[in-house]
Amino acid sequence: KPFLRATTRLPSGLPTHEPIGNMAINPVLARDEATNKLFPLARAGETFLLERDGVGFACTLPCGQELKGKGARQELKGKGVLYLTSQRLVFVAETRASRPDFKSFEIPLNRLAKPELHQPLFSANYLGGDVYPASADAGGPLAGALPTAVALKFCKGGCGTFLPRFYHAL
Repeated sequence: KPFLRATTRLPSGLPTHEPIGNMAINPVLARDEATNKLFPLARAGETFLLERDGVGFACTLPCGQELKGKGARQELKGKGVLYLTSQRLVFVAETRASRPDFKSFEIPLNRLAKPELHQPLFSANYLGGDVYPASADAGGPLAGALPTAVALKFCKGGCGTFLPRFYHAL
């Protein structure tokens, strides 16, 4: 059951959430001063298990409220870094974000349904699945009880290291 959630709106209308136990677009990130790299803030009792760069991200948003802004689409994409923790997956976009205000996406492990590894013959391996919201996000792009389809493509390899840790964390 989710606790309190703080929501703010970016100027272009893409929401930023700080949920507990729910998926989120643009969760709170910190910046490493030495490398200038963004990373997710750890929660109480959370352990970071793996960091994997060169990961492609794509998600198809459910039929919630349309994203606002120029070129609004119902899909978020990007290439960047994937963090696996004991509680969640957090993707942080570094390049090729489909929107200038899309920075990251959070997937709680307890909300990920039907995770499947796909091994295409002529492409990189990718993990796909559906993420269900913990509760209705009234009026937001993750609104309703419909799942959000996500895909994480391992463009630089590393799937063999990621999978055992991922399935252990589930």
